[in-house]
Amino acid sequence: MTQALAAAQAAKADAQAAVDGLPAVVQTEKDAFQDRIDGLTDISIPAVNDTDGNGIADDVDALIAAAGDLVAAAEQAYQDAQTALTTAQSDNIITQGEFDALTQALADAQAAVDALPAVVQTEKDAFQDRIDGLTDISIPAVNDTDGNGIADDVDALIAAAEQAYQDAQTALTTAQSDNIITQGEFDALTQALADAQAAVNALPAVVQTEKDALQDRIDDLTDISVPPVTPINVNATDDEFEFDLGIETRVDRTEVSGTDIAIVDLLGNNATGLDFSIPQTTGSAGKGITGNISVTVSQQDLISIGEAVQIVIYQQTATGPVEVARGTSQGGIITVGGIGIIGVVNSNDSIRLDFTNLPEGNYTVAVQADDSVLTTLLKDVALQDLGGEGAILGASNEAAIYAAINAVLGPLGTPVVTLVQAILLPVNAIGLPLSSVVNQLLDVLPVNVIDYIVNEAVAPLLSNLLTIYEKTNISVTGNEEVFANFTMTGNIFADNGNGQDVVGGGSIVEIDGTTVTGTVTIQGEYGNLLIDTATGGFTYTVTAGEAAVGKTEIFDYKLSNGATSDTAQIIINIAGTPADPGELTPPDYVDQVVANDDLATVKNYQETEGEPYHVCRRLNILRNYSDEKIKLYP
Repeated sequence: MTQALAAAQAAKADAQAAVDGLPAVVQTEKDAFQDRIDGLTDISIPAVNDTDGNGIADDVDALIAAAGDLVAAAEQAYQDAQTALTTAQSDNIITQGEFDALTQALADAQAAVDALPAVVQTEKDAFQDRIDGLTDISIPAVNDTDGNGIADDVDALIAAAEQAYQDAQTALTTAQSDNIITQGEFDALTQALADAQAAVNALPAVVQTEKDALQDRIDDLTDISVPPVTPINVNATDDEFEFDLGIETRVDRTEVSGTDIAIVDLLGNNATGLDFSIPQTTGSAGKGITGNISVTVSQQDLISIGEAVQIVIYQQTATGPVEVARGTSQGGIITVGGIGIIGVVNSNDSIRLDFTNLPEGNYTVAVQADDSVLTTLLKDVALQDLGGEGAILGASNEAAIYAAINAVLGPLGTPVVTLVQAILLPVNAIGLPLSSVVNQLLDVLPVNVIDYIVNEAVAPLLSNLLTIYEKTNISVTGNEEVFANFTMTGNIFADNGNGQDVVGGGSIVEIDGTTVTGTVTIQGEYGNLLIDTATGGFTYTVTAGEAAVGKTEIFDYKLSNGATSDTAQIIINIAGTPADPGELTPPDYVDQVVANDDLATVKNYQETEGEPYHVCRRLNILRNYSDEKIKLYP
């Protein structure tokens, strides 16, 4: 191509000379030939790109050569990875440096293959297949993080053996510190030696040098003979403590109330009543706190059947409700378990009973209707007393009176009924109690009719009362008596006035005849004892409240170290200043004994000076009366 180009260029020069020699007379032809020669200058001959003449462009040859170098590098990286893995695994120990070298070799091999161009895809694929074979090589985790040539797990075994040896040495030093070896020290030293030997035995052969060195140290330790146990006679001394509960104060309770509470058994059912608890604060439970409670039951004209309604307090127990107090508007009150009564206060629409010394617990106040009491009430008084303080007989019971008249007089009762209807007209019209017209009735009704009404009208009266006295309101107020302190702490091994206990490596093994270990709680008569049998530390908590004041709590305990034992007592003298009970009663209260199975003494409600009293034969207790009549029943 170059020769042809040279020949062409020579021919062009000859052509140019020939054209230049043409005369002006043939200028037209001369210009035409010149244009043709000028056109020859645009021919460009390309440069050589296959210098070796192998039929492949030189730049492609360069790519193939570079790919070959990269493949060779990949193959070398693969070999380096294999070599690194073999080296790392030769001693079953992989250091961090070996791990890093192996990882880098694999990365370099993959990078070399990734760099091959697509023009040699066939060669690239072939090398990739070989690189893919490298992924079967599993690089183990580092197991020698500190690079000391010992696997980490073996290092841990050596450390454990070292610690076991040190523990054995410490146990021996401790045991010999006072030239007395207790059974506990002997057992601890023996176990420490056994643990040290087991730790050395667990070391693998790959650290035989370290293993032998530790064994020599263990052998030196065991050459020191473990001295025999020196028996110590334990000595338990009585421990006496003075426990002052402090001054008892009265803390007011938050009122608990309920409305429209059904009277129990009036409708043949059992209503739940109103619930309350002592103490009112949950966190204060378990300390024997007592309560002074005022229970008020209110309902319109409740006093009219006061003796037929009883306020009952139940304490909720694990076996069910237990009645602890019962009272009526007339002061006929029975209590159990030391519960006191400081008063009964009546009004036309309420009854209030004041109780003292209610023990800790959950309670329910219920109102009960006593049919037998109401029957007795009606039969024991004259007709004029019916409704004397309320509305036992009234417009709603008119039918019962008419029925009684007709039952006794038969056809002759018609004119009597007419007269009674006229008398009861104001009762029906304006709701007056029957007592307002009773004298007129006494003039009209024969004696046998009056007796019949008294005897036979009880059931209708009770029935009519259902609509009047079906629901009541109950309120519970009062205060709780709380001491300043309920717990004390101490240690029975310390010197508590009679000398320090000689424990001798022992512990408390028995309290009040019960085998104990660890931390235990023992219930006493007035409180509970929480004690650590190993250290002797204890906490005593009074659970009997005021009942514990002036009392002494005693716990018998046995101290033993396995060889000898001794017994002693924990004596806790409990003191305190109870709240003054006189602060709960008015200064002019009247004491009266209730003749009711000798269960209670009632401090009767406060009386106004000059008021008359009515001695009720059924309840044998002083009773307020609004009128000035005094009636004595045999």
